[in-house]
Amino acid sequence: FNFIFNKEIFQKENIYKIGRTERGHSKRVSQYPKNSIVFNIIKVPDSKKYENEIKKIFKKKFIQRKDIGTEDFEANIASIRKEIYKIVKRLDKTYK
Repeated sequence: FNFIFNKEIFQKENIYKIGRTERGHSKRVSQYPKNSIVFNIIKVPDSKKYENEIKKIFKKKFIQRKDIGTEDFEANIASIRKEIYKIVKRLDKTYK
């Protein structure tokens, strides 16, 4: 699974974390601050590959907030969602 969420402490800002897990997504997401908001959860065949590609593209298109973490990006959620769907659609073709 790959997911996007906004941590409670950044809800007034356009800062979103890109994450992945190989275990159940609900267990992973529950480890984040209580009022964090999950925007997307996408089941993919290879979460590491997808996450690496997402981060590579995001570093070029959005502001990476290294002061927060390597998976945190500043942009509006519509742009982030649009880009993730493009990446997933492209990568999904390699698995068919």
